[in-house]
Amino acid sequence: MTDSQAQANDAWRAKVNRWVIGIVIALAVIIGFASCLASSLRSNDGSNDDIESIAQCEARIEKLLKAPGTADFDSSTSARGSETWEVTGTVDAENSFGGKVRATYGCTVIMNGDTATTTVDYFEE
Repeated sequence: MTDSQAQANDAWRAKVNRWVIGIVIALAVIIGFASCLASSLRSNDGSNDDIESIAQCEARIEKLLKAPGTADFDSSTSARGSETWEVTGTVDAENSFGGKVRATYGCTVIMNGDTATTTVDYFEE
């Protein structure tokens, strides 16, 4: 092998090495972004359960009201486990005589995939 052939081989190897290093770095960046995206999607699922548990509880409380169309809810939630949520709050709604009354309530919501089981723990007018 001549000196010029050796230099050409060295130049070619250096070029290939730069390409390999570039591909490895690009893959690392892509995997990093994918990991962050997956983590973000997992954290959003939890917050969706939070919102869904409030909606489930409010829907159950509306069934107990005389005029559910007049309901103004103020709800909050806290997790009691990975699938169990405790929702508490107040609702202002009209009674049978058309007067606004405030009631306090509490529900336990168990989220299981696409289904939810809601239990009204208390409803006090």
